[in-house]
Amino acid sequence: MWHRGYDDTTSEEEASQRSYAETLFEPSHFSELALIYVKVESAKEKQVKSRAGMKESVQSVYDYWNWVDYEEKQLLPAMLDAIRGKTWEEVFRLTKQASNNFHSVCLRTIPPLVYLNEKSVEIIRTIDPIPHAAYTYDAGPNAVVVTLRSKVEEVDRLLKAIVGEGNTFSTHVGEGPVTVR
Repeated sequence: MWHRGYDDTTSEEEASQRSYAETLFEPSHFSELALIYVKVESAKEKQVKSRAGMKESVQSVYDYWNWVDYEEKQLLPAMLDAIRGKTWEEVFRLTKQASNNFHSVCLRTIPPLVYLNEKSVEIIRTIDPIPHAAYTYDAGPNAVVVTLRSKVEEVDRLLKAIVGEGNTFSTHVGEGPVTVR
């Protein structure tokens, strides 16, 4: 979990120096889950880079800090409880919600930040009704889909129907990097 290193009086540089990450769960806690990285073809480069886009969001989205407070004070504790209890369907629901919340802030930025494309939206429409899977997007069209390891082939087939063979990459949480000779 990332701990932001700032408050209202902290500079960006100080915040960067004070921020830190903490491991809350061992990799084995997630042994039932799989991740599918979904490459969505996009000929265009982002018009607005992530850092610049978030600065625009902070300045122009009237309820930006309400969103941050909601994510930190309501969604995050609910997510941690769901992970702790391995209530994966709740983890999937909250993951989709967090991704949607982020992109709603992006769309309300002046000018609007549109990082998703038609295939991204098709992935959302396909994965959203599935209780054993979730999508998440950062500031770009490519998705990360989380699902149960027992359902990875089924979900991967659905994704390949959208983005084609060779554009999905499945993995799972492991113990960390290893050297392969």
